[in-house]
Amino acid sequence: MKELPERENTMRLDKYLADMGCGTRSELRRRIHKGEASVDGRSVKDPGYSLKGGEAVLFAGKDVSYEEKVYYMLHKPAGVISASEDKKAETVLDLIREPKRRDLFPVGRLDKDTEGLLLITNDGDMAHRLLAPGKHVDKVYEAEIDGNVTEDDVRKFEEGLVVDKALTALPAKLEILKAEENRSYVRITIQEGKFHQIKRMFRAVGKEVTYLKRISMGMLTLDESLAPGEYRRLTEKELKLLEKGKRGMTADRKYNMIAFDMDGTLLNSRNRISEKTENAIREAAGAGRAVVIATGRSLTEVLPYRKQFEGIRYAILESGAMLYDLDEDRVLKRVVFPRETVEKLEAVSRKEDILLQVMADGKSYIEQAFVDRLEAMGVAGLREFVEQCETVVPDLRKVMLSGEMEFEKINLYHVSKEERLRSLERVREIDAESAFSANASLEMSPSGVTKGNALRELAEMTGIPIEETIAVGDSGNDIAMLKAAGLAVAMGNADEELREAADVTVATNEEDGCEEAIRRFLLA
Repeated sequence: MKELPERENTMRLDKYLADMGCGTRSELRRRIHKGEASVDGRSVKDPGYSLKGGEAVLFAGKDVSYEEKVYYMLHKPAGVISASEDKKAETVLDLIREPKRRDLFPVGRLDKDTEGLLLITNDGDMAHRLLAPGKHVDKVYEAEIDGNVTEDDVRKFEEGLVVDKALTALPAKLEILKAEENRSYVRITIQEGKFHQIKRMFRAVGKEVTYLKRISMGMLTLDESLAPGEYRRLTEKELKLLEKGKRGMTADRKYNMIAFDMDGTLLNSRNRISEKTENAIREAAGAGRAVVIATGRSLTEVLPYRKQFEGIRYAILESGAMLYDLDEDRVLKRVVFPRETVEKLEAVSRKEDILLQVMADGKSYIEQAFVDRLEAMGVAGLREFVEQCETVVPDLRKVMLSGEMEFEKINLYHVSKEERLRSLERVREIDAESAFSANASLEMSPSGVTKGNALRELAEMTGIPIEETIAVGDSGNDIAMLKAAGLAVAMGNADEELREAADVTVATNEEDGCEEAIRRFLLA
């Protein structure tokens, strides 16, 4: 049994059991009198017995541990009302099928015909943080609209729509996801929660909402594995988001730097930064926020994107081995491998069918065999880029052993992930950092070099507290950066391991997830 709340020195046994969902007070009194309760192994038949906290309480043979605060994520279905009780209609609390406390309530409300994320709790302070107008918490919905939503509608929503005599809505973000004949699919982000607000906003522009679903509230996102009507306890990670508004659940925390991985994050499948993301980056820079690229690429592999980097001054390159000022074209910091480590990695590279890539002084070096086998490695589409950005040498292993160059990063490209695992076992005894990336690559960096440590160093250089930074990524080599940042953001296309490390997930790199991260968190 956990300690009772500090405001209560003791608690009656019947109240305690009622709070834990074991039954009504009157029912519990009868059952306690019958001997169904025990405290610290002793039968207790007095409903008024005073618990001091720390005792082991059993009721009907089951352990009853005290929880002061409880939190459920519910996928509210249409047709159920957002209320604690109702004599005629089914309520969201009726959907909680396990024994439940009497002090639970839904945080906010969703209209009867609206589905989606609803939080059920007994934590009034947290509910206030989510609902208070002054907290400016984003509530994101997806909707189906009868009518063609236009760019003019988007502009009106952004400016603050005059809905009717009773409501002039705060500025809201309206995104057109898909358009069909006389039907539109959209995403709306609002910070209010007035009665039928979204329906009233669309009616004000001559359209009707035919389907509405809330997908997120602050940084709490609906678990899509929950079918309508299903619920679960919040995870430890989600609870941390709620705790005292931590990590931006409200707008109390201001972020001043955002760092984006490139491949699979900032770049889409066409290896481009979308126009929406470019515009958001420029807006962030204009607002005095720092936007950073954080990539495993070398400087020569990044420079082709220079024209798209307007607003980006700093770059974390080579997985953190180099910090670079793009505005002043100068290296801020560089870390290299000891020579003996290079020799050990060269030896490992001979154990499997491995292609090498090494980085030195911001340049990337490969062998012709690397170019010849791009198709086998599944990156044939990058041939032009590789030929433009890479320096080809006849014998890369010979260069590594010559001692004529110092290396910041060494990548081992394998034919299969099974071979990569065998290489991973071989490098465990080498004093170096390793990380997985796409195409069965094993990325090796000098000891202590990670994107996370580089982000900390860059934050210190710029005078921005690490708590005020955001990191956005999609794969395992981004995890250290996400763990270092004040806010960890996973792309919608991120692998499972990275999602587990993140605080929140945004859209995919094909759906402007980076723009969403900027507008939702950096510029909020």
